[in-house]
Amino acid sequence: MLNNETLARELEETAVLLARGAGEILASHFGRQISIEYKDKHQQDPVTEVDKAAQEYLVKEIGARFPDHGILGEEDADDSESPAPDFLWVLDPLDGTTNFINGLPVYACSVGLLYRGRPLAGALYLPWPKPEGGFVLHCRKGGGCFADGEPVSVYQSDEPVNNRLAGLPGGLAQNMRFGKQLQGKVGEVRTTG
Repeated sequence: MLNNETLARELEETAVLLARGAGEILASHFGRQISIEYKDKHQQDPVTEVDKAAQEYLVKEIGARFPDHGILGEEDADDSESPAPDFLWVLDPLDGTTNFINGLPVYACSVGLLYRGRPLAGALYLPWPKPEGGFVLHCRKGGGCFADGEPVSVYQSDEPVNNRLAGLPGGLAQNMRFGKQLQGKVGEVRTTG
């Protein structure tokens, strides 16, 4: 694994800048009329001009900064089977496209970096809850998790707490039942995509 802490920190900081830049593109189009295409014949997998613009920005910035790094973006049409380089940026320029096109501000720009196939750093732009705009949740291997530089911690409890929210992917929540040990203890379930 990569043993250079300075490089890992710099790559995390770059992921933050990239996610924030793409997030600004997303935010500038949110709630506006945009063109939508579908990747499937059932029109359940949308892609918008905003997805494409954010990915174009990310690819351009990564290519300029790290020309020897690989890039794997959700909106790529390339099905290349060539071996991945040591550093591979993995992008979802608009995670939550359906929410985005329907005016639900539960979306993100996801930027991840793998080193030899293992996660090294990641950054996630979220459009809320700050009044001046979104924030970036970010981390690197062995470096902790932060929200715009502030440490993030996980809620600690020996038992599930029933006055909390439990977020589950839509399809999972429809087909899942809680066992007796968790019934009434997981809080209110939210499914948003």
